Amino acid sequence: MENIIILIRDSKIVTSPKSGKDYMKVETDNGMYSVFDEDVQRVITASKGKHLNVAYKSSADGKFKNIQAIDGIVEADGVQKAIGKPSDNKTFKKHEDTPPYTPDAPNKRDTSFYAAYSKDIFIELIKHNTELKIATPHTDTMDKAISLVRQAKDSFK
Repeated sequence: MENIIILIRDSKIVTSPKSGKDYMKVETDNGMYSVFDEDVQRVITASKGKHLNVAYKSSADGKFKNIQAIDGIVEADGVQKAIGKPSDNKTFKKHEDTPPYTPDAPNKRDTSFYAAYSKDIFIELIKHNTELKIATPHTDTMDKAISLVRQAKDSFK
């Protein structure tokens, strides 16, 4: 993916004769580009007459150029104002590279719930200890909160 600063002259939605799907054709000071992402299309529609720093891919022969992301609007003084989805020229994991789902794997979302429950119990225990003027180290109080959450979790298995 390459980045370039382009001036948006005009844009219009067209329908692909092959797939029948709508996409945007954008006329710029650097030729024609296509845009398939709806979020990017909205920014371009609102940016007619402005310079945009865009990330794009082109076909091997250079005939087709597709805007993938908008990194920002370039103001007249050359300062770039960030908008849209920054591309940072990152490569993203393909779906095939994602590890398969295994039902025995720990659920990270559940872990965050348990941590939140433990924190809530910890806060209540601290309040309770303060009201009764009981001096207990915070690490012991946190261990007790975690133990209570584990006990509740195990009782529902």
